[in-house]
Amino acid sequence: MLKEGYKTYFEKLHLKVTTDGVFTSRRNIGYQNWIGYSYGSYFSFACVFSTKHKSLSVELYIDGGQNKEQENKLIYESLLADKSKIENELGELKWEKLDNKRASRISKVYDLEVSLEDEEEKIDECIKWHVEQLEKFKNIFTKLYGKNLINLIERIDFSSVEPKILSREGDEYSEDTTNSSNQIQPLNQILYGPPGTGKTYHTINKALEIIFEKEDKNTKFHDFGDDFEKDFEITYEKALAIEDENLKRKILKRIFDLTYRKNGQIEFVTFHQSYGYEEFVEGIKAETTERENIKYEVKSGIFKQICEKAQLKKGLKLDLESLDFLNFIKPGQKFKTLTGIEFEIISVSERVKVKNSQNTEHSLSRNSILSYLSKQDFKSTRGHFSYQPVIAKYIFDKLNKEQFEDNTSKNYILIIDEINRGNISKIFGELITLIEESKRIGKEEEIRVKLPYSGDSEEPFGVPSNLYIIGTMNTADRSIAPIDTALRRRFVFEEMGSKPELLTVEKTPNIYTDVDLKELLDAINTRIEYLYDRDHTIGHAYLMDVKTLPDLKFAFKNKIIPLLAEYFYEDWENVDLVLNQNGFIVNGLPEEDYLSKVKSRINNKKIYKVSDDKSWEINNFKKIYENSDNEPR
Repeated sequence: MLKEGYKTYFEKLHLKVTTDGVFTSRRNIGYQNWIGYSYGSYFSFACVFSTKHKSLSVELYIDGGQNKEQENKLIYESLLADKSKIENELGELKWEKLDNKRASRISKVYDLEVSLEDEEEKIDECIKWHVEQLEKFKNIFTKLYGKNLINLIERIDFSSVEPKILSREGDEYSEDTTNSSNQIQPLNQILYGPPGTGKTYHTINKALEIIFEKEDKNTKFHDFGDDFEKDFEITYEKALAIEDENLKRKILKRIFDLTYRKNGQIEFVTFHQSYGYEEFVEGIKAETTERENIKYEVKSGIFKQICEKAQLKKGLKLDLESLDFLNFIKPGQKFKTLTGIEFEIISVSERVKVKNSQNTEHSLSRNSILSYLSKQDFKSTRGHFSYQPVIAKYIFDKLNKEQFEDNTSKNYILIIDEINRGNISKIFGELITLIEESKRIGKEEEIRVKLPYSGDSEEPFGVPSNLYIIGTMNTADRSIAPIDTALRRRFVFEEMGSKPELLTVEKTPNIYTDVDLKELLDAINTRIEYLYDRDHTIGHAYLMDVKTLPDLKFAFKNKIIPLLAEYFYEDWENVDLVLNQNGFIVNGLPEEDYLSKVKSRINNKKIYKVSDDKSWEINNFKKIYENSDNEPR
């Protein structure tokens, strides 16, 4: 575990790094004495605090791709060829190939007598040096090689890198490589923060980072759909280097949806108060047959399904929806179920009709057969005497080996939105223990359990080490109890705070500029934090789409003011204070004196209302961030 002193130091450092806009999100805090920030698929910048060597350092860390050692060697040698040019900008540097041969680094070292117990002034001096050097490193390497060092990557010939080769061993496929992945992202993480801070938005970026820890970064993607004027090809690395944030987001979202969600590598679910174990892990579901009889079957939930898929040594690469059954089965073919019942194929179309030895006909849906094929669940003896798994197994055995891939060599991701809104004990059940890194399949303390519904007919269940869980948590949601302690212990928490700096022309070119939206949001959140707490601040997303004064009026009338009213339980006096008494909240007493007798009983009661937005002018918004002398802060 990270020592408390290091943890405090790096939390303060990370706050300064993000406040200054050097980086917007943390990659990971090391177990010893470092914090790193990803920069493209091959690189990261790290700050190191070494009390052992009495030094601070900032480094460019180079981590190869799937074939770590070979790719790293090419990248490091390419940078080494530019050593004089780099050191001309940054001064003398330390160049190292690390012992594991899969990584290397270029670092700037600052020797000093320092310890974690030093006075705050000296610690602040260290933080200042780290931030300044981190920003300098990022700016210089970006100037020399472009964003994410993409120009460096493009000039390197990776054709000499030998690809991973899969070899057939019996009925399984195995990798002819001893390289292991360098895990950067934690297996279980939760992005938490107030509403509008981009938690769900950032899950896409996180998921793709995890995917490309193992995927080939030079894979070309195309067929992006009607949102683009013409089709084109692009790699993930090049997409990350695009300067236009809106275009980059559209492309990454398409890669996320059309490739990895479509093939089942990424799944998405939202927790809520009614969500339970039966939907998440497994449960008994009632179905109506063609003859209108009720049958009950054990159905796997989304978590169990993705766990099973991540463990398949012979995962299917082909698109099952386009699979033509007539290429595999024909009318007249005869089969036998696991229980010994003979049956014959009568017809094959949208449904597959079969007839058993008692001349009883059954119509099997295409999806039911594909379900068994996808899960490779060929031993089931439930429902219609197991016709579907027998047919699925026959099709599976007829597939070419080119249509298989080893799923265990890839990363899988389950995104759980609003993870704290569900009843964690009810949803995870006994599996809350199994998601721990040390309890995953293949680890020294591996644990497998028999599930309550399918335990007698299936092998004990475990959670694979290539399944990542990303949760989001809204800190302002007061409708739920505090997050489950068992969940808190098993997840890494990353705070997603409001980023007013994104509300500038430099960051968002088409944003409205007649009102300083950055100052406006800063002022509102400062007052909320003072009057309530930081968990109930307002995210930048509420104002990101504001391009005109009517847009700004709409955002306040329909989003921000209702949210403030909810925060303060409709205490409109506090809402008015948050808005700096700018005229949006006014006296709500009617002009007619309907309250003459009521007033005699209740003195000094005030009634508020939201004023008509037609009367709102630019100066009303400016007053939110102006001081008492009507001068901007």
